[in-house]
Amino acid sequence: SLPCPAGPGTMGRGGAGPPGITAAHYSSVVGDADAPRPPTNGAWSSALFDCAKDEESCWWGCWCPWIVSARTTHSYGLAESLYLNGSYWSALLLALLCVLLLGPLGLLVWLGVGVTIVLRRARFRAGIRAADGIQGGGFVEDALLHCLCGPCAVCQEARQARASGRPSLDLCTGEPLADAEERHEHASQMTPQGAVTDGGSLVDHVKALSRTSKLILSLCGVAMLLAMVLLGFINPLNILVLVLTFAQPALILYFVYWRKSRAFASLDLVVKFFAVGFWMTTTVAALLEAVLEMVFAMLFYSVTGVSPEDGDVVVEAGSGRGGAAAAAAAAAAGALREGVAGSLWGRALAEAQDDDGSEESEEVQREEMRKHFGLVVVGLLLMAFVIAAGVEEVMKHFIVRCCKFNSPLNNPYSILIYLMSGALGFACMENIMYVFNNGNDAGGEFIVLLLRVCMPIHVICSALQSVNLSKVLLESKQMSLFQILLPAILLHGFFDFVLFLMAAATFAFDLDEAAAAGGTIAFGLGTSLCGAILAHRLVKQQQERFAFGWRRFDDNRDEGGEEAQNEGDNVRL
Repeated sequence: SLPCPAGPGTMGRGGAGPPGITAAHYSSVVGDADAPRPPTNGAWSSALFDCAKDEESCWWGCWCPWIVSARTTHSYGLAESLYLNGSYWSALLLALLCVLLLGPLGLLVWLGVGVTIVLRRARFRAGIRAADGIQGGGFVEDALLHCLCGPCAVCQEARQARASGRPSLDLCTGEPLADAEERHEHASQMTPQGAVTDGGSLVDHVKALSRTSKLILSLCGVAMLLAMVLLGFINPLNILVLVLTFAQPALILYFVYWRKSRAFASLDLVVKFFAVGFWMTTTVAALLEAVLEMVFAMLFYSVTGVSPEDGDVVVEAGSGRGGAAAAAAAAAAGALREGVAGSLWGRALAEAQDDDGSEESEEVQREEMRKHFGLVVVGLLLMAFVIAAGVEEVMKHFIVRCCKFNSPLNNPYSILIYLMSGALGFACMENIMYVFNNGNDAGGEFIVLLLRVCMPIHVICSALQSVNLSKVLLESKQMSLFQILLPAILLHGFFDFVLFLMAAATFAFDLDEAAAAGGTIAFGLGTSLCGAILAHRLVKQQQERFAFGWRRFDDNRDEGGEEAQNEGDNVRL
């Protein structure tokens, strides 16, 4: 165990400093870090558009405003969070089903559901105003706010609940966060001094899970069974491949988390972070990457200045049409969204082909790429470092950054495990999409899965993130978000860029596909190995530095006694 030395280096309350991200900047991670401030003069504690003042409610209010609204409503005792979430999800799924089955007529059902949700939220907002003595324009104003700017209104209500001293609740079920933390400490068999016996059994930790985590595991189990049935109808071997896809995160979590560190990171949070990375973060990252790829394709079209009418080949790239050079550059990177296997088996530029797929068309595309290969390289750099690495590393970081904890993160092990859990969920969903993108070829699925398991770039980058985040939270370092993520973005971007470049060069210069595949595999394995060694060394150095600082702090607290030293050693062990 490596408990955190008390003092300014610990992520605690207050302590805002000079520009840069400090521990105080992560106040949303601590929960109710600020002292309760009742509203004054009958006004809201923050303005409607002050969403960035609370990153946790801002992040979740952007993507899933109904769960933030349900939690806030629960904190004021107006309705049960779990009931509201169930009704919201049921209504949205019903409306979506009606749209799919009834077509334009189903839009009326969708509109009715939307109006019902707006009116319901307006009623709850009125209840919040009444509870805190906030003056307002009445029900009509509340309804208009939720209709025209619903996420902002939801985030304002969440900040109001925090400012008025409402308890910190679980995002989905409204369960107090303090209850889950107490159950984890009991399951870990911690003493009041923080010492640990054996970390507790799996049964104890499962019993300590919150209702949200149990619900997540139940729903994921149902989804897993359905996926196994559907994939089994296509090919029975798909069931084995699907199970093996989850074997990698399970083994990594066992060796990194469960064997030695389960007392210092809650299994409840590990389950939640994995689920967020698996379901939400991959979806959000895919949407953002798709938008950026469209912008990138349009920018490349404007840079090349090639009119769609010029040249013999007209290729779609993104949402618009550009010259062959722009389309080839965009496709060279975009095709890699299908996974590493795309570059290995010579499918890297399938998106850059005409509808007829003729050899003449393909040769023209090769010629265009050779003539503008410099632009292709620039495009691949943007795709690798900005769109792929930049977006994905930010999204994975926000899994932990935009989470509300009941107590400060004060241990490098917990920071590493939580970031790694989110990254494993993200990588697991990504692996599933890549593996089952090979049609009905079970052999190809095994090969793709094996390659991706041997190149766990997301997990390695999460370890690099944990080193800098620990410096901010535990060592009083001031770093911007870019500085925290820079090592991970550089490694991830370099890894993607070389794979993109190999695929583009193989197509443009008609290189031997077998040799290119071998080179790509060797590079991927080598980069992953070097990245893993670097991450392990940095994490180890930080943990040693952290332990040394704790011993020195403990020794200096009482210079007179060996007894005090022995007592400090017991706490550490």
